[in-house]
Amino acid sequence: MEYFGCHGIRKSCGTFLHYGHKYGIMTLFKAGSGRMAIYTMIAEQSWYNKTLHDSYSMRARAEQLCLEKPFGSRRSVMKKKWWLGLIPAGAALFGGYRYMRNRHYTLMSDAGEQTLSQREKGNSAVWKEYPRPQMKRQDWINLNGVWECNGQKIMVPFPPQSALSGYHGHVGERLMYRRSFTLPEQFEGKRILLHFGAVDQIAEVSVNGQFLAKHEGGYLAWTVDMTEAVRSGQKNELCVTVTDALSHDYPYGKQRKKRGGMWYTPVSGIWQSVWAEAVPDEYIRFMHITPDLKGINLKLELAAHDGGRTQNAALSDGSGMSDAAAGNGSRTADVAAGNGSGIVDAAAGNGSKTAGAAAGNGSGTPDALAGDSGADCPVTVTVRVTLSNGTVRVFRDCMDRQTLAQKGMRIELAGVACADSSAYSPRLWSPDSPHLYPMSVTVGDDTVESYFALRKIEIREIEGVQRVCLNGEPVFLHGVLDQGYYPEGIYLPGEEREYERDILRMKELGINMLRKHIKVEPECFYYYCDVHGMLVMQDMVNSGHYSFVRDTALPMLGMVKTDDRKRGGSLRRRQFFEQHMKDTLAQLYSHPCIIAYTIFNEGWGQFESDRMYETARSVDDTRLYDSTSGWFWQTKSDFASRHIYFKTMKLPKTKRPLIVSECGGYAYTLPDHRYSRIGHYGYGECQSREELTKRIVLMYEKMIYPAIADGACGCVYTQLSDVEDETNGFYTYDRKVLKVDAGQIRQIADKLKEVLRQSLTESLSFDRKL
Repeated sequence: MEYFGCHGIRKSCGTFLHYGHKYGIMTLFKAGSGRMAIYTMIAEQSWYNKTLHDSYSMRARAEQLCLEKPFGSRRSVMKKKWWLGLIPAGAALFGGYRYMRNRHYTLMSDAGEQTLSQREKGNSAVWKEYPRPQMKRQDWINLNGVWECNGQKIMVPFPPQSALSGYHGHVGERLMYRRSFTLPEQFEGKRILLHFGAVDQIAEVSVNGQFLAKHEGGYLAWTVDMTEAVRSGQKNELCVTVTDALSHDYPYGKQRKKRGGMWYTPVSGIWQSVWAEAVPDEYIRFMHITPDLKGINLKLELAAHDGGRTQNAALSDGSGMSDAAAGNGSRTADVAAGNGSGIVDAAAGNGSKTAGAAAGNGSGTPDALAGDSGADCPVTVTVRVTLSNGTVRVFRDCMDRQTLAQKGMRIELAGVACADSSAYSPRLWSPDSPHLYPMSVTVGDDTVESYFALRKIEIREIEGVQRVCLNGEPVFLHGVLDQGYYPEGIYLPGEEREYERDILRMKELGINMLRKHIKVEPECFYYYCDVHGMLVMQDMVNSGHYSFVRDTALPMLGMVKTDDRKRGGSLRRRQFFEQHMKDTLAQLYSHPCIIAYTIFNEGWGQFESDRMYETARSVDDTRLYDSTSGWFWQTKSDFASRHIYFKTMKLPKTKRPLIVSECGGYAYTLPDHRYSRIGHYGYGECQSREELTKRIVLMYEKMIYPAIADGACGCVYTQLSDVEDETNGFYTYDRKVLKVDAGQIRQIADKLKEVLRQSLTESLSFDRKL
């Protein structure tokens, strides 16, 4: 009876009514003389045409039949059509099964248990690290911790559906978050910025009852200038109203209201850090770092407050692509509906003047900085870089703001004179040697701490074969699918360092790349990848409708040809996806770990992929792009991308570098570490650690190694860890058990390097013989 309470019965009846209407089955109950007559009929047209008109017509026919036919004839009809009774019975059973299937065990990683333990001791500090490692300032406060949500306590930034949030009960489409805060004394006289890492899906922000901004889209960071609304030395009331209907017009990833298989528990509301910082009137809003093998090009976008006017009052962090108008006096910009980054056309409030950033120019920086801040007035930029030998070098330049934003400042490290008068030789970044250069940037009264790396990713033809090269040398992208799900926080681990532990777990297995699957992570994830030399292939987050038959079943049967110019859904959805893609590229631009992007995965929401490829390259041409991962390939992409499950096969020779962007996914379920109570999901069942390891090794031996000589450049195994119903990870969902033999998996990495080296040597030897 654990599964069948009142809730289970209600679910079953609801499923029966739903499927009864869906397939045009009308069941009428008529009580009389202690007997119940059941009348069932199928409307001929409704099986194919489920319009409202058909439904009403079908009901009218059924009622008329009930009145015309005597009870005996009803029984005759039922006797002849007894099998129709199986349909509602089956629907009821299916409803019960769906309810049971969504039951799950409570799992937590060590990080989740530690966080829960600290909370029980009264320590409410969670996610305490500075949220944006590439632009750190001294004056900031963390607003994570205990908030109020819909009248009860919740632990931010964990989403209300998660165990660590402490939120109980039903999570509806509307959430109202509240908390109070007091600003530190050192914030006095400065601009106060309020930052959100991510809020899903639509958020409206007010401080002390004053509406500040509205943001749409649940995966990117955004900022509000709340200077005019806050009170120094007093308590301030922050209110965030969130609407999340899981609309497919917005990017939503793998969220589904009813999880199962490859679909997971949804998240709502605030699910990344909330924090505030103090900045001077003119401050650095965005840094844009483009590395090569000798130095970097540094672009800076400045925001200014001048004459009581606030510029860029509410914008997506890092993109610089959205229009924002000015606030005036005590008024702060009112932001209209989203455009992909979520922030568009903040309402102007300065007479006839409108100050704000112009639309994006493709590089993620504005064409001009408007207002009276003086776009043509020179500013001095001072950059301090710590070289690998410990020497600190100072670079200084003076230029106008428009040039600084569009052209930038060159910082050349190659040949810099060292203390012993020798010329400095730059140290490059790679998975084996992930060197980062600490850097500070000062403009006026604003100083930010940052870092950069020197590296270059490209495709080069080597002896007639297209190869992916890092820093001029061919590299095999030995990857694993990383979905970024955790049992205690769903979209978040219990603490930031759990991201680092995942990265190190994969490094220990010889993995050099994570494919971050249709989810944008908090900045700290990419920081840890930068620190430890983990390459990242970042997916764009999908929107639009998913069809199992169209997007999965038919392609696996070989039906992979389609013209995606005729697909895509509504214009608004497509525009939002395009802008969201641009803003994702801009937000993550300066992280050296990211070497490639996936635009569309397995056709989900796919449209005009050739144009999206060109659009992405116009924003960031320093990375590689897998336009259509899996199937439905068009003409423009940097990779030939294949998903191969349930089998191994001889890989084709392709003109572009071939990447098996998903494969394997063999399931091995450990009873004490499983999440789902009923069933599990994978692409082939294994009964032991040894069997799982053997199947993985065999897949590489038969499918991957032989294809490297012909240009296979990478392989992404599914996946890093189990996720809810999926039990096909290297690790269990709670990260407590490694399900494969670590030694044999490391040998795969060694063999990949050796086969690549031999392929290059043999091709060079063959060329010399010719």
